[in-house]
Amino acid sequence: MRTRDLIQTSVTSLKRNRSRSALTILGIVIGITSVILALSVGQSAQGLILGQVADLGSDLIFIEASSGQGASGPPDPFVEQSLDLDDVSALQRSPYFSLVSPVIASTAPGSHGEVSQFVQIDGVTETYLDIFPAEVAEGRFIDETDVETKARVVVLGKEAAEDFFGNENPIGRRLELRRQSFRVVGVMAEQGSRFFQNLDGRVALPITTLQHDLLGVDYVNYISIRAEGDVEF
Repeated sequence: MRTRDLIQTSVTSLKRNRSRSALTILGIVIGITSVILALSVGQSAQGLILGQVADLGSDLIFIEASSGQGASGPPDPFVEQSLDLDDVSALQRSPYFSLVSPVIASTAPGSHGEVSQFVQIDGVTETYLDIFPAEVAEGRFIDETDVETKARVVVLGKEAAEDFFGNENPIGRRLELRRQSFRVVGVMAEQGSRFFQNLDGRVALPITTLQHDLLGVDYVNYISIRAEGDVEF
């Protein structure tokens, strides 16, 4: 059959089944568009993550508990949490690292006055801002004394401060976390997001306070460290 005859036959078939043909074409268009969008989103997300990792620097290392099997990919959420503050102290004594900062991440019900909502909370030490630089808009950040004394103090992200205190100045006011009262000592400037986590909605408190008063644990989720000198991979 000649090419012209094939074209005429195809056109005739399309005209006889217009609805079916339209739906078929629509399905093809939607399928191709979905693939293009998925690839674009994936490339954009990859670029965003790589850009944020680059901003953190090539000398930054994260240490997390592992199953010991050496498998690649994200950490196993069911692995036993085995890192603790003794590990942090050992890393701080090492000449290979200039900064060591442990973190525990969790959630807790928070309330002030009539406002009550769940918030992301981070147990940190005074070295946290040395690893992840950010500006304190009001008050101060967690310091060494807070960690040593398990002080019940918190530093609020910009959105968290607005959610709980509105237009009030939160410095010196009280915020309840899991029905325990904490004094607000600082409010962070706007930070945006990191690895798809909204930093402005988070609440920071001394890591020892979170361990003993809120969670009843002795582990840390991960340890961030800055390597001393040049790092080669």
